[in-house]
Amino acid sequence: MDVLNKHLKKYLLLLCTPLTLCASGCNLVRMSSLVSSSIPFPKVPYTSTYEQKSDTDKISYVTVSSNGNGYMLQISKGDKDTCSIFDNVDKKMYFFNLVNKSVESWPLQYVATPWMYDEGLYKASPFVGKQIEEQTVDGRRCNVWLFENDRSKTRTKSYFDKETGCLVLSNYESSGKSGIQRLTKYSPTSMPASAFQIPDDYKLTIMGSHTL
Repeated sequence: MDVLNKHLKKYLLLLCTPLTLCASGCNLVRMSSLVSSSIPFPKVPYTSTYEQKSDTDKISYVTVSSNGNGYMLQISKGDKDTCSIFDNVDKKMYFFNLVNKSVESWPLQYVATPWMYDEGLYKASPFVGKQIEEQTVDGRRCNVWLFENDRSKTRTKSYFDKETGCLVLSNYESSGKSGIQRLTKYSPTSMPASAFQIPDDYKLTIMGSHTL
């Protein structure tokens, strides 16, 4: 996801990957336009899993789960496993360090959420493209969105299921690099409630101000 990460770096100064944020080494830039009190989180529960493949055949996996009540979970498995929880109720986000069992709590930043995996979140994001067509992908009727940035030579085409709003397919390219991520599994149920909670044996550190 290196291409899409370049967009996020305009808004977040991070030492770790913006789309799969880890708890260590993150320095968030507070921008009032990106800290929203009305982020359109999914109102239905679901769990979706994606395979991400770069033009160098590097493969990683992402699972996104919504509990339908303002919480989202993102788990990434690849070179480095990461886990993040986004709390749209108390406006907080949590980044887990799975190695030393610690977690950092930050004020909720819109662009750090899994905005690219849900059409409702995507349409409200700073990176929303133009809706260009409808198309059937893997048996799912999809709305298709195209994001282009001539300055960074970036082009991203995203396909969202018209019925569920869930991302089905995304193709991206930038400066000669390209990649694809595809939905491999979808369930209309969320992960267990415990998955959206901080384990008792994890050390919590509050970072920044939680005053919106």
